[in-house]
Amino acid sequence: MTYKKAAYKPESLREILEKVDSSKNSAFLVNPPFCGESRSILLTGAKTTLSLTPDNVEEFFNSIETYKSSGYHVLVMVDYEAGLLFLPKLEDILQRSRKKRFGTALVFKKSSVQFIDLEGVPFGFESTRDNLITGFQFDQSKEMYTGAIKSIKESIKKGDTYQINYTMSSSFNYSCSPAEIFSSLLFNQTSRYPAYINLGNRVVLSLSPELFFSLKSNTIRVAPMKGTMKGNLSTGNSRTIQARLSRNQKERAENLMITDLLRNDLHRICSTRPLRQISICKVEKYETVFQLVSEIGGKLDKNIRLFDIFKALFPCGSVTGAPKISSMRIINGLEKRNRGLYTGSIGYLYGKNATFNVAIRTLELDGENKTGKAGLGSGIVWDSVPEREYDECVIKGKFFANPLPYYRIFETMLVDQGSIPLIELHKERMAQSAKVNLFYFRPDFFTKTILAALFDTDETKKYKLKITLGKYGDMEAEIKELVTLPAEIFVAFSGNRISSTNHFLYSKTTERALYNDEREIVEKGGLFDLIYLNERDEVCEGGISNVFAKIDGSWYTPPVNCGLLEGIGRSLFMKQTDAVERVLYKEDIYGAEEVVLTNAVRGPVRIDKITN
Repeated sequence: MTYKKAAYKPESLREILEKVDSSKNSAFLVNPPFCGESRSILLTGAKTTLSLTPDNVEEFFNSIETYKSSGYHVLVMVDYEAGLLFLPKLEDILQRSRKKRFGTALVFKKSSVQFIDLEGVPFGFESTRDNLITGFQFDQSKEMYTGAIKSIKESIKKGDTYQINYTMSSSFNYSCSPAEIFSSLLFNQTSRYPAYINLGNRVVLSLSPELFFSLKSNTIRVAPMKGTMKGNLSTGNSRTIQARLSRNQKERAENLMITDLLRNDLHRICSTRPLRQISICKVEKYETVFQLVSEIGGKLDKNIRLFDIFKALFPCGSVTGAPKISSMRIINGLEKRNRGLYTGSIGYLYGKNATFNVAIRTLELDGENKTGKAGLGSGIVWDSVPEREYDECVIKGKFFANPLPYYRIFETMLVDQGSIPLIELHKERMAQSAKVNLFYFRPDFFTKTILAALFDTDETKKYKLKITLGKYGDMEAEIKELVTLPAEIFVAFSGNRISSTNHFLYSKTTERALYNDEREIVEKGGLFDLIYLNERDEVCEGGISNVFAKIDGSWYTPPVNCGLLEGIGRSLFMKQTDAVERVLYKEDIYGAEEVVLTNAVRGPVRIDKITN
């Protein structure tokens, strides 16, 4: 959804979501800053509401185009079951369906539309740390789910299908505002096509990362997302998993099957010119999973309407399987429920452009009963392992059932004589941390924030400057005069262990509760720092420093994969001393000829005593 116009910059995301909450039939379509120079779209108080029924299919889509051609903005929600309206071979399933409405379109006047710039805007809900969703449960047990997968594999064996997108539904309770839930999920789930829609007692929260199709004049693009691998934001793990997924034959086959299906669907509306393969099995990184995405583009034939596009493409092959008709019939027999908007599509149309997502990772909230539902699924092929497919659904569900609390990335710098000696290294590391954690970072924002913080400082004094970065690029500064260190430097070992699998240890973020909690122990005890061990009793780092030990005349420091930040001070001291990485234990530190703790503010600090 890339529509560049003069945009309003709010004080926070919360401000915009509360505007949606205050007006029924309103929506906010989020274009995250990391997606480029696009603007988000606020739509308030729809002028007209259209409903899709079995009796007005062509009329529904023609009306949307008529409104669009007249300068209106249109938001469209189409249920998965609307696919039955375009497929005569599934007429028997349609006749058994009790659904009366298969989709909705909200029509907005220009005066009801505002373009929003979220670059550098805080979320506004950062104080929220509790789980916002409770009582989360699937509608199937693991045994029921894996039994269905085995049935699908039998259908594959018989040649009835090559792949099925099998899903299950989940339900939950909530007690906070829908805006709080959406903000939390948006922070936790990087997504290119999010939507927050207020329909009165029903609120839709879509965190979809998948494009169904986009239109620019007569050009159409599709981007099926198929092929998943569990992962996290750890730098080392990210590279390893990305390479593993890109070479995984099972996951690639799953993606290419659906890509071929969409290519065939596109040929029905792009028959006069060849299609363009934009990318094949490109790996996209998210907070808890990595996914394969392929992209195809084409030129539409003359006089192709929105109705024709849906007739050719809907539902998206990535949420049915291949071949589409037989797969949908198998899905109907196994799932025994309506999916509704989940795996359908949410789209926005204005002018000559349109963007429709695949409504996965989408929640629907019942405002009256304070309950919600969401669907989760995966693509099943012949070599799928039922238990792993179930685990994949659980992993995907973690993004809303167990969201991480808000956190910020930060850098702590020395200010000396009115300047920051290591400023370029700090800027480079914040940019890298932002990339790893999927935050938006602008170097000019970084520079402006620092200049503002230094404006009233005394050039004869030294300061400690802390710059923090929010998800969408907002920055804050905190500056304090640097306190002189005591004549003797004492440290101690913490009694708590850290985990080398905690990806937050590898970036400098505010999600460091143990270090923060024990800082009070450090200050009361007159210590410079506490040294932490990991779950294998290996030395990791100090709460604010990296650790070096001189043993037999050579300097050693723990490897990063022990669970520690690759600090700027660490890198500089390694170069100065030719220090090398080596796994160290507590006895190595006690027996060392010399121990140094270092960071970018203090530089190397020689330890005089390690206390108990």
